[in-house]
Amino acid sequence: MSQRKKILYGLFGIIIGLCVGALFRNYRTLEIVSMCNSINSMKQKNTLTTDVESSDIDPPVLQKICMD
Repeated sequence: MSQRKKILYGLFGIIIGLCVGALFRNYRTLEIVSMCNSINSMKQKNTLTTDVESSDIDPPVLQKICMD
């Protein structure tokens, strides 16, 4: 294989890898947002019925991510 083809295949592989990585990152972001939305809806339901601390509902890591 010539040097030019190796470089072109390498660049093509890097571009494809970056695109796949961006898709996975966006999917993970959407998952976190959906978790935050469900946690916030649980908080709203609980505040209507009882006085529950937010620390009782979600772990501290998600509290930091999902802060309004």
